[in-house]
Amino acid sequence: MARPRSPRDGERGAAVLLFVALVVAAAIAATASMMIGRPQFAVQQGTGTGFDLTALRKAVEAHAIVVNSNAVVCPDTDDPADGQANRVVGACASPNGAVPWRDIGVNARMATDAWQQPVQLVAAERDLRSYRAGDETGCDFILVSGGADRQIDADLTAPVIDVQDTAAGTDIDLAVCGKLGDPPGSDADFDLNRENADGTKDIDLVAGTTDSTAEKTVAPYAGDLGDTGEKAVVFGEQDADGTFKKVQTNNYTSCFWIDHAFKFEETLRAYFEFRFFPGQNLDTATADKETGDGFTFALLPGNRDTKDGDSVVCGKAGHNQGLGYKDGVPLPKMAVEFDIYNNNYGDENALRHNHAGLLLTWRTDYIGNGSADNPRCRAQDLSTFGSENPCTHRRAIDGFAQPNVIFMEERDSETFDYIEGGVAGKLYPVRVELNRNCNDDCSACGSGAGTKMRTKVWIRCEDAECKTTNADFTGDWTENSINYCHADPSVEYMALNPATTPTLLFDTTRVGFTMGSNGFNTGVVLTNIILSSK
Repeated sequence: MARPRSPRDGERGAAVLLFVALVVAAAIAATASMMIGRPQFAVQQGTGTGFDLTALRKAVEAHAIVVNSNAVVCPDTDDPADGQANRVVGACASPNGAVPWRDIGVNARMATDAWQQPVQLVAAERDLRSYRAGDETGCDFILVSGGADRQIDADLTAPVIDVQDTAAGTDIDLAVCGKLGDPPGSDADFDLNRENADGTKDIDLVAGTTDSTAEKTVAPYAGDLGDTGEKAVVFGEQDADGTFKKVQTNNYTSCFWIDHAFKFEETLRAYFEFRFFPGQNLDTATADKETGDGFTFALLPGNRDTKDGDSVVCGKAGHNQGLGYKDGVPLPKMAVEFDIYNNNYGDENALRHNHAGLLLTWRTDYIGNGSADNPRCRAQDLSTFGSENPCTHRRAIDGFAQPNVIFMEERDSETFDYIEGGVAGKLYPVRVELNRNCNDDCSACGSGAGTKMRTKVWIRCEDAECKTTNADFTGDWTENSINYCHADPSVEYMALNPATTPTLLFDTTRVGFTMGSNGFNTGVVLTNIILSSK
């Protein structure tokens, strides 16, 4: 779900009319890349009056983007309206009222409709994206005029606003829907199922190229998942009939990054679902050994460029060497790995030694658990789930002695029409929570508490709450969980490299997924990717 934006009062110095030109021009430039396209609805312009809801909408949007930190100005609730926003402590005085024309830098006439009534601004404090005007959803604010009868018949306090005037057969309320988009560096949510008006996604896909070192990159697919109605990113190849299969080239890498940065000063929460395919039984010890490698949920501190020419920054693959994360994705960085490589050659049961683990990388680019800066997986039993452990598998002192109950390439496979052969592994829902600025034991996190981080992961997270990324998850710890207090890779990197500019801290971060295969390839389907941060 998208995070509601809290409207805030803006700067007061925008009343000079010359500023209008700058504001509207900035709106056009800023919203060209950030705005979601909007259909037109109702009647937006009163003939021969100079009344133009579209121009007023652009002024409100521009004020929010250029002046007010991407927050909608509070409405003017005075009677009569005086053109200035009204606030109480920490909030708008009311979620709806007249447009505060003085604050957004326009004149009173521009904020008055063709029938000499103040245009109304709806900028609710909560559930903005559930509001609609006409047939459009996802509005960050709505401008409404009562039309010729000078009466607004829509209930402007309702959870869903219907601007159609049912009280008069010939007169309708007039309205426009304003959208601010998700600017780079914002703490707005990302939702894979939220599509731009032109059908594009807010992700950068790697171009399909092969470099001179024989490390092969293959572009993932992003789009509709068969006729399921879901959107997906697939690390695999698509046949002419629309079905997906494993990439036929072995030892390949693939990755994608969300194309804007997130603020990450306190908390980043994510939900996604994955399944491996083909998921069928493996017949030989060699195949058993070489199925792999897996994928990562990865973070890069700073608003770094994740493109390399026409391609996207991606790491290596091949025989447990890269997961698409190592040697290519720059330091510092961190990731949660989902590793299906069989480290015990020829042992059928050893497939269960696949695991999820935490990778912390600021000095040496390595993906082995317990190597370089990566924490070592610890032994755990039923009594210690949810304790300090950076991995899901239960590793004993003498090695991989205890089988892992999470089986990310399960034999209990499911049938999917969009997979070649129809068989894929079970679906795994995952919840990730990252907390920054924590004290030494991570008992307190947030601004000023300290420099540590806590990473929490729940795999097979099937509660409805798992998908709610605007609040902490309160579910139980299980054998499929990670809970670990650790150093912040970005802080450690900057301590070792203080002259680095710009500063590479997780205050702003890029988020993506990387994947690497080996000699016996597999594929991965990712669905319902949702993120939010603050």
